[in-house]
Amino acid sequence: MSGGLSTLPDPGVQSQDGFEGVLTTVNGSGATIVESVGTIPAISGAHSLWLDGQQTLTLHLQRAASESKVHFAVRVFGNQQGTLANKTVRVGVIGGSKVIHMTGSNLPTTAWTATGNATYPTASVVQTFDAALDEPGKDVVLSIVNQYCQGPCPPRTGWLIDDLELQ
Repeated sequence: MSGGLSTLPDPGVQSQDGFEGVLTTVNGSGATIVESVGTIPAISGAHSLWLDGQQTLTLHLQRAASESKVHFAVRVFGNQQGTLANKTVRVGVIGGSKVIHMTGSNLPTTAWTATGNATYPTASVVQTFDAALDEPGKDVVLSIVNQYCQGPCPPRTGWLIDDLELQ
């Protein structure tokens, strides 16, 4: 019996067009480009990326030497006002030794708006994530996963993401 180890196939580099074009995910489990969620429109432009409460995402980005951070806007959707934004963002340079971890539970959970969506009836204000890239390398990986939870867990949240770019 022989075994092997392999990596996920790389579909290519995600363009930094604010999700106005084609989505190229490494292992997105159903992430989709949408015009709106309920009555809430895309964050900017005509489209945003939607991750519901069960979905995760991994993207491959390429940067220029002058770009030193990953930036994106996010709007959290929940089943009640004050829902925790329970996803984790990981960013790293391929070949580097550091992975930046940011949890969505640090996002403010105030100023919620009704969405008209039965599953996610409330949405937060638009907020931003910024992650510094202090290692050399042109290939960057961005991963968004659900936070691990044991015991009674808060309801999962959906995220509407836009304006993804390396700055």
